[in-house]
Amino acid sequence: MKRLLRHIPIILLMAVMLPVWSSCSDEDDVIDIFTGTTWKMSYIFPEGHISTPEDFWNGDQEAYEKSSELVKDLGNFNLIFQGGTLKTGQMGGTFKGRAIGATVEGLWEADGKTRALQFSNVHWSGTESDVLAKAFMTGVSANVYKYSGDSSNLYLHYKDGQLLRVIAFFPKK
Repeated sequence: MKRLLRHIPIILLMAVMLPVWSSCSDEDDVIDIFTGTTWKMSYIFPEGHISTPEDFWNGDQEAYEKSSELVKDLGNFNLIFQGGTLKTGQMGGTFKGRAIGATVEGLWEADGKTRALQFSNVHWSGTESDVLAKAFMTGVSANVYKYSGDSSNLYLHYKDGQLLRVIAFFPKK
């Protein structure tokens, strides 16, 4: 009996904590992930091959170096999301961004449970001659179908014809 009495405080603590533990959710805080920061692209890679950046330059070293310099410019390859809870119950809102000279705006909607992501009413103003900027424009389009990551790293998964690609972003400081 004394042994049982010694364990009563632990049992009571566990009973009190049970509602807290059971209220944990495996759903992402979508608003925390997407909003409140400017997302800066770092690179694009084939889905499933995060350590292998996509070679859009087909061996053209000069074009690659030009694109690399353009990516370093903090004003290029950015996205900013604004939003909250939509009438559908999903999280979403508006987004805007910039490749190099071309700008984009549109609507976004995300599901924190399935990580589904949709862009709609995407409108690009301007054109780009840089091959990486063109790839960014393709990725930031209605071809986006899911996201992964968190508030430290954001990955937008998109379809490019038969290929699945991912744009990697980090919060711009």
